[in-house]
Amino acid sequence: GVEDRWHSEVSRLYDVLWTDPTLSGAQYDVVVSGLSVLFGGSYEDKIREAFDIFDLNGDGYISFEEMCTYMTSIFTVQFEVDPNVRDKLMLGETTPEELGEMTAADVFAEADLNEDGRLSFAEF
Repeated sequence: GVEDRWHSEVSRLYDVLWTDPTLSGAQYDVVVSGLSVLFGGSYEDKIREAFDIFDLNGDGYISFEEMCTYMTSIFTVQFEVDPNVRDKLMLGETTPEELGEMTAADVFAEADLNEDGRLSFAEF
């Protein structure tokens, strides 16, 4: 049933995030933290939580590298959950790392209003 499917999906994600030698335990933490934002709290709380998740070193800004790390983690999970996502999005052989970097570049081009190479909470 649903419970068995949920257990299977969680087990598969755990296997990918903890046993893939190209990934780190930190990425697992980022994904789990990111998923937790979806549950509970006000809209403002969710925005602050999301910002704090991206701000991996806690300095009050999101660096390009931090954005890449988070986006790579998200795409790694997405590619694992739906192996056909590359075809659906016409990504060819694009890796999660490449897609994470491209996405981060797009985000920074749009949101880094003062062009200082990092995102403040206001810009976020």
